[in-house]
Amino acid sequence: MSLAGRSASTARQPSSSACFRAQFPFPLRDVDVIVPLVPDRDPLRQARGSTNFLRFIGRLSPGVTESQAAEELSAICARLRGEFPIEYARKQRVSVTPLAEVIAGDLRPMLLVLLLSVAVLLTAALSNLLGLVLVRTNGRHVEMSVRMAMGASRSRLVRQLAVEALLITTMAGVIGLGLSRLAISSAPAWAPASVPRVGEIDLGLPELACVAALAGIAALLLTVVPLGFVVRMHVRDALRSESRAGSGDRRHYRFRDGLVAAEIALALVLLVAASQLVHEFGRLQRVNPGFDPDGALEARVSLPSTYRLPADLSRFGDRLTDALTAIPGVHDAGLISVAPMSGLLSSVPFDATGASAGGDFRKLPLANLRVITPGYLAAAGTKIIRGRGFTDRDRDGTTNVALVSEALARQWIATSEVTSGVGRRIDIFDNNTGPVRVEIVGVVENVRQLSMSGPAAADVYIPLAQIHPDLVTLLRNNQFWMVRGNLTPELFATSVTQAVRAIDRDAAVSSIGPMRQDIQAWLAPRRFSLAMVSGFALTAVVLAVSGLYGLVAFVVSQRRREIGLRMALGASATDIRWMVLGNAARLGALGVVVGIGLAVGAWPLKSWLIGDAPIDVALAVLAAAVLFVVVIGAGALPAHRASRIPPTVALGE
Repeated sequence: MSLAGRSASTARQPSSSACFRAQFPFPLRDVDVIVPLVPDRDPLRQARGSTNFLRFIGRLSPGVTESQAAEELSAICARLRGEFPIEYARKQRVSVTPLAEVIAGDLRPMLLVLLLSVAVLLTAALSNLLGLVLVRTNGRHVEMSVRMAMGASRSRLVRQLAVEALLITTMAGVIGLGLSRLAISSAPAWAPASVPRVGEIDLGLPELACVAALAGIAALLLTVVPLGFVVRMHVRDALRSESRAGSGDRRHYRFRDGLVAAEIALALVLLVAASQLVHEFGRLQRVNPGFDPDGALEARVSLPSTYRLPADLSRFGDRLTDALTAIPGVHDAGLISVAPMSGLLSSVPFDATGASAGGDFRKLPLANLRVITPGYLAAAGTKIIRGRGFTDRDRDGTTNVALVSEALARQWIATSEVTSGVGRRIDIFDNNTGPVRVEIVGVVENVRQLSMSGPAAADVYIPLAQIHPDLVTLLRNNQFWMVRGNLTPELFATSVTQAVRAIDRDAAVSSIGPMRQDIQAWLAPRRFSLAMVSGFALTAVVLAVSGLYGLVAFVVSQRRREIGLRMALGASATDIRWMVLGNAARLGALGVVVGIGLAVGAWPLKSWLIGDAPIDVALAVLAAAVLFVVVIGAGALPAHRASRIPPTVALGE
């Protein structure tokens, strides 16, 4: 049997540096007190020689690789397997994992998604800024061309454009650093608790160097690209363009169109990503967890080492059940060894054939082991599908009974229907002395033990009154009590603490709160990713819309004489509006098509975003349609203004 924490957080370290190195991240959660490891006085553990509940942290010697360390530890494990063949039967090799991977490995997909989103948004913002600079340069191309014709060197123009670009990027960098500092200082309040060491995030030299490098690259682009269009234009062409009040060089115009289309494409990529996150988050919220968290409260209880026998735990469980159900407003109360979605894992091998021999369980499947009291299922809101639940008659000395989940019954026991699982006998290896044969008396609905995604797991429930002596240590340190009723969390915290202390003053109560908090804690990183990517997508859409609006408005201002002439020749206001909107629609369609291509090209990154969940194609198409309508709307105001240009403009300019 194994028991391991599945989540991690930074330990709160003592202030004295003589005891622990400051800010050392322990791969455990909710660490408040650190004590030295002392030999376990449990006689059963001494007899078994089992310490597989420990987690070791070591530092590699210089020049030693992870694979070399794993080989050496595996050799030690092989020797232990020879001394303890039963306890170490499943311990074939030892894997070495970097501590940073243990602490932050689960966050890597989320961080990669956010990093890519930032890169896409930064590219869209740079495209928008470059487009604005090109529009400004287009109005100055005559000035710069005349300067070059009068003898101004290209280096002088480069210096002028470079200084202007550096001013823009420097101001942007300073504002960005200020906003970053504000976001970092408030990060502990809005970042999910599962993000480790969030309070240690700071802006250092590497981050400042990255900002300076990005600002330098932006300044270089804002200098080189406009200058490239200016130096290629002859002064004669510039003056002719100005006299016609045209829109500038055709290459200049096409390049601006391409920038706007690129903004729309990048905005669509982020919008599609956000839509998929919204869909997946909504799906996860609709997943049946196998229990009803509304109206359920939980508390974790740890007992002192004086509880050495199963009977001791059973008596404590009976007394605390009576005390909790006596609280006004409490309808049901019960115990479970490991609460669902608590981040803990307790699994045992099992044999559904009931014919295991010799204690050889190396090839047997695993099931989540849960020890409960008769009132737990009602308190948690878990339904019994077939058969019956546990009663007070399921005690020591009677037939060992068990409940199994629907997933276990369908996959390992049932031949056609779940009902065939009731009455069957299976062997569970919940101790180190041999399998325990239990009779299945009921099948319960599948419970999400560790995750709201993925397939349902196999679960086995056994009553507290029938546990093996080897499980005493587990139950002594892991008791999650659930109550259902009309209690506030504050009143429940006071009531459960008083009830436990009245039975045993040395018992500890912790992790008190609503049962839903465990689901919310699991959803928090996904909600965080959704909020961030959605914010980036909205910003990118605003940039794309503003870029398209600015371009269309500029083109209308440059084509006033042409539009006036069209009006004088009989074109209606509707014709002018459709002409301007057609240009906006052309850019919008081009951006949407390119954006769809980029989204399809990013298909291999889907697992980072929503895991194994399928892509909602309809939602992606809807996002593209909405963005297309929005960018068309961005051209509506310039189109309306163009339709109001009087015909006399063709004569007056």
